[in-house]
Amino acid sequence: MCNDAIRIALKEKPRSRFTLIEMAYPRLKEYGLHTHYILSACEVAYSVYRNKDRKSDPYVKRAFLKLDNQSYSLNHLLLRIPTTPRHFVYLTLKGSDHHLSFIDDPTLKRAPSPSPVARSASLSRRRLRRRRLWERSAST
Repeated sequence: MCNDAIRIALKEKPRSRFTLIEMAYPRLKEYGLHTHYILSACEVAYSVYRNKDRKSDPYVKRAFLKLDNQSYSLNHLLLRIPTTPRHFVYLTLKGSDHHLSFIDDPTLKRAPSPSPVARSASLSRRRLRRRRLWERSAST
């Protein structure tokens, strides 16, 4: 999706991220994924497009998933990520007692960032703490 949005940006030359979203949305909606992923792909594409130091046309090489705190549900060690509206992928997380103390603390803000290479979560109270605790074990 990011690469399609980059191609649209190179062709149409949008002046803002919102203009790119308006231009790319009909094409990216054909993927059938949740709208949040379309907006995230356009954000990434616009930032890559606006990079003035590039020597060739930009291209995203590795697949990634960008989540914000409203696009997932974390219930103890079960992470629920939407794929399409009302359809989800479930990931079971593995963690030590130390990790569980963070996950069970209701005062923490959670921002997981799963990627194909490593599974990690950012847990913050006042400062960012990164802990490796993800392992993909289940999907629907």
